[in-house]
Amino acid sequence: MKAIILIITVLISSTTIANNPITERGMILMLIDNDKISCFINSIWSDAKRIEQEYGVPMSLTIAQACLESGYGSSTLAKNNCNFFGLRRNHKWMNYDSKYECFSHYGRTLTQSCYKNLQPFTLQEWYAALECCGYATSKTYTKKLNQIIFMLNLDLLSYEGKLF
Repeated sequence: MKAIILIITVLISSTTIANNPITERGMILMLIDNDKISCFINSIWSDAKRIEQEYGVPMSLTIAQACLESGYGSSTLAKNNCNFFGLRRNHKWMNYDSKYECFSHYGRTLTQSCYKNLQPFTLQEWYAALECCGYATSKTYTKKLNQIIFMLNLDLLSYEGKLF
C-alpha cells in the first residue's frame, strides 16, 4: 500500500485533531487509515520536532533519515536498539533506551564537528554537509533522502519560520 500523508491547513495552529501534531505554519500531518509509513512518521513526529528546536536540524531531514535508515521503523536495529539512524560508536551499533535518546544523539552528531563549521540552512546545504562529513556513504544517499522528502511532502514542513 502506498503511503498516504495528507497535509491540511488548519485555522488555529494551537489546536490538535485526533492527537496529530501541528507545525508553526498551521499545517497538520494526519494519519490516513493504518498505513505503516504514516504510523511511523506519527510515532517520531514529536522527537523530530524537538530536534529541530534544540539543534536546528530540519524536521524534514530528520524524518527522512529515520525513514531511510530504519526502514520506516521496521529494521532490527530500530526495534531492538531504538537506533533509527544507524549510529555507531567504535564500530559498534549504538543502543538507546528511548527514541528521544537516539534522536538527541543524532541531533548532537549533526550539529557538532564539521557540521557546525558548515552551518547548513537549506536542504541542499544539509545534503552537502551529509556528504562532506561522511554520513552519506553511498553516492545515492542524499538522492534517496530527497525522494522520501518529496514523496511524503515533508518539504512543506517549516524550518525556523521558512518553507523549503
